[in-house]
Amino acid sequence: MLHRKRPSLIPLFDRDLADWYRPIINWRGVAAWPTIVVTLRSDLAHPDTRRVLTEIQGRLRAELPGPVPSHLRLVDIGIWMKPDRA
Repeated sequence: MLHRKRPSLIPLFDRDLADWYRPIINWRGVAAWPTIVVTLRSDLAHPDTRRVLTEIQGRLRAELPGPVPSHLRLVDIGIWMKPDRA
């Protein structure tokens, strides 16, 4: 619910996000949420990640008529679209 109100600030907590971080955090379900938030924040702050996401935003800005997705939303989309998604 919070994600819908603040999608640029709060990630969508779903199975894809939990599965993506599970090997790193080793928690399951709601108990994983605090650690996922901290780990995701650290990932988003990494200079290489910021550079790549900013480049993607630049490409999207040239193609989208409205605002471009935030870095958080781009990562959320990327995790959801990972190649091994069944």
